[in-house]
Amino acid sequence: MADIKTARTVEALRSLFARFGVPEVVVTDNGPTFTSSEFSDFLKRNGVKHKRTPPYHSASNGQVERCVRTLKENLLKNEVSGEKRTLRHQVDSFLFAYRNTPHTVTGKTPAELFLRRAPRTRLSLLKPNLKAQVEKMQEQQKASHDGKDMKLREFTARQPVFVRNCRSDQRVTWVPGIVLCRKGPHTYLCRVHGRVRFVHVNHLRHDPSRREEAHEETVGRPSPPPVLERRESAAEPDRSVTTRDPGRVYPDESATLDEGRTTNDNEAESSSRVEPARPSSLSLSPTPALRRSSRPKRAPQRLIEISALAFG
Repeated sequence: MADIKTARTVEALRSLFARFGVPEVVVTDNGPTFTSSEFSDFLKRNGVKHKRTPPYHSASNGQVERCVRTLKENLLKNEVSGEKRTLRHQVDSFLFAYRNTPHTVTGKTPAELFLRRAPRTRLSLLKPNLKAQVEKMQEQQKASHDGKDMKLREFTARQPVFVRNCRSDQRVTWVPGIVLCRKGPHTYLCRVHGRVRFVHVNHLRHDPSRREEAHEETVGRPSPPPVLERRESAAEPDRSVTTRDPGRVYPDESATLDEGRTTNDNEAESSSRVEPARPSSLSLSPTPALRRSSRPKRAPQRLIEISALAFG
């Protein structure tokens, strides 16, 4: 900082708060910068508690005073050594070394406690890198495994297989099943005894005793027969029943029809008619047989009179 005015101090603290977060407590001495109303308002707006040490008692803020003493001693050593470095370069080198040095009380470096990790330094080159060692060993294991040219077993849909039975209450280790579909690189859906199971490829074996056949059951219900064929079979008429044409006179019925017409035309017509058969979607009723007249057969009256005159 070029000066220690209140505006510059507030600006520097705002930059620190943006990088590392807002602290709970800030401890200062009784300098004019820290006792100003502008500085107090800045801390109140950010919810920071401000503590000040007693006047002319620097030991009350001993941590800050000890850090300042260590910094001055390091800068003095750099001047005595004759190294041509800027002040900024010297301060950065001191902070880097100070923050990566283990503390005598905690046994950890201040940077490791703050960042939750150990920063990498030039001394890290002398220590074994655990992460690099693990990655190197993993690469060697992968290369050794891939070099064996292991072929992944694959199964197709509707292929008969043996599925491993993992239940301990049954003695059968492998049960027959059918592959339904593939779910992933190493997983399949199989039907075993009417149930669908999600199986890993390690629990499947080829079944050479059975050929690949289309299983009539799929994951859902079985497909019904075509509706068109069922309707055609239902609507097809029964050709075993013989129908008669009502307008046609058959030879064995001619005499009966002649006699009926001379005696009673209406009754003969009603008895000689045959009702046409009606096709049905379910069954056809047989045509009723013709009914013959039960009246006694007599000669016409004119023939009786002529016979009486001739033989009388």
